[in-house]
Amino acid sequence: MFVALLMTGCGGDTKKPGGDSPESNQSSGEVAKIDLDDPETRKRIIAEAIGGNKLQWRDKKGDELAYAPNEQTTYSGWTKEMHSNGQINSLVQYKDGKRDGLDAGWYENGQKQWEGNYKDGLKTEWFENGQKELEANYKDGKQDGLETGWYQNGQKEYEGNWKNGKQDGLWIFYNEDGTEKSRLTFKDGEQVED
Repeated sequence: MFVALLMTGCGGDTKKPGGDSPESNQSSGEVAKIDLDDPETRKRIIAEAIGGNKLQWRDKKGDELAYAPNEQTTYSGWTKEMHSNGQINSLVQYKDGKRDGLDAGWYENGQKQWEGNYKDGLKTEWFENGQKELEANYKDGKQDGLETGWYQNGQKEYEGNWKNGKQDGLWIFYNEDGTEKSRLTFKDGEQVED
């Protein structure tokens, strides 16, 4: 019943991204709002992104961090994964060697599959037909707050809360016709009796 949130960044070339673009997330301070639905913006980011499988992972003080090939500083910028048909599969933003910022994925037909903010914020996923599938809130890289899932027909499938990465509180599940199916209560990720 629960939707796993899987975000990957692999594939593509080893071109080092440019650091002057606001989309690269390499400068200190705030980054301008990035519209991944804008074809020109997306094209520019894809051109500067490196393949996620090209990142080198190194342990630094107990924390594994990402580095661009042959670089001594942690990676800040975009990684990409491409579908076999040449269409973009995913874009993931990194800062100081960690996933941080926007990430998004697309189906082979170009329809957006998911978009979110990896560290904080809202993650949204869509079915291939464009219907919203999931909305989940994140805080400090963990699910925290309301999660809502929908069926492909647009009816709500479930709704419940997370607290610090664990299910917490009342979760309500619905049938495809919109009628209530069941209710479960969680505390610290464990189901408790109602």
